[in-house]
Amino acid sequence: MTLRAKFRTGTPAFGTLVTSSDAAIAELLAQAGFDFIWLDMEHTHFNINLVQAHIMAIRLSGITALVRVPGNDPVWIKRVIDVGAAGVVVPMVNTAAEAQQLVAACRYPPNGIRSYSPHRVSRYRRYTRAEVEVAASQSILAIAQIEHIDALAEIDAIVQTPGLDAIFIGPVDLSLSMGYASEPQHPQVQAAIPEIIAVAKAYRMPVGLFVGGGIHEVQAALAKGLQWIAYASDYLLLTQAVDSVLGQWRLLLTRG
Repeated sequence: MTLRAKFRTGTPAFGTLVTSSDAAIAELLAQAGFDFIWLDMEHTHFNINLVQAHIMAIRLSGITALVRVPGNDPVWIKRVIDVGAAGVVVPMVNTAAEAQQLVAACRYPPNGIRSYSPHRVSRYRRYTRAEVEVAASQSILAIAQIEHIDALAEIDAIVQTPGLDAIFIGPVDLSLSMGYASEPQHPQVQAAIPEIIAVAKAYRMPVGLFVGGGIHEVQAALAKGLQWIAYASDYLLLTQAVDSVLGQWRLLLTRG
């Protein structure tokens, strides 16, 4: 089942973030069986060439490739979709107008402002323009990141934006905007999360969250009503694996 299908049916989805420049890492993780791989352009050195290489590696495994762009910029959104992104995550979407801008950048006229590219999205002109436009309207995921106190006041309007496919909560930046510097566990921040989830669920809007811990943290997130989980990242998974192996090695040596 595709990520879009899981969004529509309410089925939980599980993915991870890729920040490494090596496309083999994206391929390795895609082959593991995640529902999606999230490529991050907001907080990494990724350029459009790296994004394209990663997307090629991910799509060979039939996995959904999401790209978080640096900001709500139609130029960046257009470029990542043109190289094959199946969905776009936009940070700091704080108003309904900004959510509408995100959706418009993902859609061709008359439903949006995206311009036409005859390269990868058309299989190098093997598809007609009409086929590309229909496929894009049915497949490209438009996802808004809710991570600022201003977004809380407009969350009802944001989740009702026509064409918006999902939202994703960013607790750390939310805590910063609320005056609790890098304290995502602060009671006021934690109290805001179920409010966002409740509003989203009322309009059947899938809500996602980043989880960096173990399976118990994933279970807790699902129990709160979160539908899709971005679990850890390439470097966090590597760190966890190395620490686990070395921990077992040291224990073995201690026991003689």
